[in-house]
Amino acid sequence: MIIPPIYIAPFLGILFLFLVDFGTALLLTWLCTVAVVHFVEEVQGELWTYFGRISGNRLVEGFGFIAGVVLVVLPALGLQVVASWLTFRHGLLAPDPVWLGVLVGALVGDALASHLLLVAQGHTPNPGIGSALVYVVQGVMLTALCQPTIAEHPWLAGLGFAAGAGFFASVLPLMRATARLTA
Repeated sequence: MIIPPIYIAPFLGILFLFLVDFGTALLLTWLCTVAVVHFVEEVQGELWTYFGRISGNRLVEGFGFIAGVVLVVLPALGLQVVASWLTFRHGLLAPDPVWLGVLVGALVGDALASHLLLVAQGHTPNPGIGSALVYVVQGVMLTALCQPTIAEHPWLAGLGFAAGAGFFASVLPLMRATARLTA
């Protein structure tokens, strides 16, 4: 599988940051590593099949490996990695408020909408549940760490949070809506 350059750029940026700003590089490495672990868990558990069954969308449920990874799991990884990079591209002490909101919203939204709420409704086994719990911890830690930025720009951070969480909250409803079109 060929990896698009947009997914490679943040990792190259992190490598450069190790030479310039070790703290930021360490945080970005942690965020991206957890995102990749989560990606692997979802791919191994065939998250697209799981979502297809829950949403009643036979088209999604029947995706093969490549389509499932590219259309369901890879966009989530891309959002997490790109949002991590764009949040801290100017350093640990200068996070971008909109991208910080997107990142925290995506972490919490993914954990809740794709994992924790589904498990609470009895949809088990859930691919990615283990690292989803780490996402919640990361979201809380980033919110605490970046509280000055959030306090200074609450509307921007809130808008970003809504976008990040909304991305994940919309997945199953969109699959349910398209299930009616493909039935």
